Amino acid sequence: MLESNKLPFKAVVFGCLLILFNKICICQKVSIKHQDKTVCTFEISQNKLKNKSCSFNINMYNKKIKVKGGLTYKDLIFKIPKNDTIVYFQSTINKLEEVSLDSQINYIVDKKKNSRKHILKAGLDYGIYLEIPKKNDEITINNLILYPKKVLSNHGFLKINFYQKIKNKYKKMNNSDIVYPLKYFKNQREVKLNILKKTAVTLSDDFILSIKVVKKISDHQEMQLSEPMLKLKCTKDERKFFIRFKKEYGWLEQENVNSFGLKLGYK
Repeated sequence: MLESNKLPFKAVVFGCLLILFNKICICQKVSIKHQDKTVCTFEISQNKLKNKSCSFNINMYNKKIKVKGGLTYKDLIFKIPKNDTIVYFQSTINKLEEVSLDSQINYIVDKKKNSRKHILKAGLDYGIYLEIPKKNDEITINNLILYPKKVLSNHGFLKINFYQKIKNKYKKMNNSDIVYPLKYFKNQREVKLNILKKTAVTLSDDFILSIKVVKKISDHQEMQLSEPMLKLKCTKDERKFFIRFKKEYGWLEQENVNSFGLKLGYK
């Protein structure tokens, strides 16, 4: 009788181990498409992300997956699937919001000069050195007004960043991306960008206002450098003007270069 009971017991143990092994090793494959094109793939095993093949930012929390679509797609949020699955990105574009310029907003102003222009090229950071007004201990950026001369490409995006001077180095002060499509600058004499709607930027010392034209949707992709993308009207005021090819090279001050006209609103 003892010998006959060993076989069922072994079978039960083996079955339990097999079920546990399947639970541990099971992977759900996820493909993300836009229309008929696959733009991202990854696998999920034990609620962990594996074998990611794309540059999109993917987060997992509360049994859900969030895929940030960057500048071109709407973010995706869906439950962790039980089986292999396909989900689809929807195209979107950042809308330019009108800014209400009330009397409580103050401005740092560089007066534009219509007869001159500054050409922004893809892949380069352009920086204007600014100081916060002496009467303020710190300021919160509200909006930025630029003066387009001509849009040379409808397929680029304008990225804006603020770098504050801390111990002879510059630290990025905006946590979220400040991005606008170039198409919204077309045929406009004055463009108002609502910075505060994008992210909070608080400054307490000298800073660099950085403007960069991005040709593609992700910084992880190669960009064609030096292609003219946008013309902005120049300023009459004299300020330090910088360019930066890569972050590791740092900011390089430019001599005898007109910066672009602007109005920077703050509270």
